[in-house]
Amino acid sequence: MTNPDYRVVQFGGAGDDYREGWTTVEARRPSPSTGSEYGGWSTRLDDAEGAADVSRNLSGWSLTGALVKLTADPLQDEDERRQVKRVLRSLGPSVKVEVVVGLREPLPEPEVRKITVRTPDVLLFSTGPNGKPLSWDGSTYCDSRGFDAWCSSRVQPSYTREFETWISLLGPGDEKALTAFGLNLDELKTVPARGVHGFVLSGWPADLLTLVDDPTVMSLRVADIAVDV
Repeated sequence: MTNPDYRVVQFGGAGDDYREGWTTVEARRPSPSTGSEYGGWSTRLDDAEGAADVSRNLSGWSLTGALVKLTADPLQDEDERRQVKRVLRSLGPSVKVEVVVGLREPLPEPEVRKITVRTPDVLLFSTGPNGKPLSWDGSTYCDSRGFDAWCSSRVQPSYTREFETWISLLGPGDEKALTAFGLNLDELKTVPARGVHGFVLSGWPADLLTLVDDPTVMSLRVADIAVDV
């Protein structure tokens, strides 16, 4: 949630490599690429201080920079919008693109899904003026977050509802662990109701062009590309 530029890629391992309580994270990159070139980290889920230390020391890269500047470099005029379109069109049909989009004002998730057409990779629930925005993604490891309602259902998940469900499971006994990540429980409870401030989305360049002209979009930055070979 505090590092939307990374994702969980392994929970506990498999077969002989299975280790109860361990998780592995790596840089979030557009399919079909992986983040292995940026390195991966393993840590115990039941060791909050150790996990927070890993979290604080994850290497920054292009997606990190785009997230920190979520509301910067707005698409203020037609020339800037044309320039972003030129960049997207120049990438060619065999390239997957990852973009970070900032919204002019927070929107409820259903309105965001109308903009993106498909499910975003990550929803951003803050602007991140002092660092990375708070986020929620569609990790297939949602059962390890304390619930499995959407993992075992064919219903399209609501990231906002998942986020709220996870927060509802927290109590006073979790405050020490939250503090290690720079979070406050009372403040965290107010985050989902504030709406979505932006999102991370990956796809083909041609499919992302419509975002540039959407009046609700304030900024759009190409964070990463991956060649489909």
